[in-house]
Amino acid sequence: FFGIWPFFLWTPEMQWLMTMLYDTMQYYASLFYYLVSNGSFEKCPYFADRLQAKCQVYSVAITLGYLWGKKHYRAESLAEDMRVNFRNVAIPGTGIALS
Repeated sequence: FFGIWPFFLWTPEMQWLMTMLYDTMQYYASLFYYLVSNGSFEKCPYFADRLQAKCQVYSVAITLGYLWGKKHYRAESLAEDMRVNFRNVAIPGTGIALS
């Protein structure tokens, strides 16, 4: 990434951009690690120094990878229950439905 970024445009105030890109890459790498590689929480190399971020990504991975297709107490699956729950929900002021 640094090779294609023109250094004359870089300023110290743009550190937020690098942090955002790094965190985004860690997020998707963590999801890949949990969902595709079937990795464990204890051995995950991503967000090693940020427990809250690591827990949040793990909870998303568990929801998508494990619970999404499982039988739910109100519906055939968690996915179906989410679709039913969000059927009547819209983005405020737009009328755009979430499902």
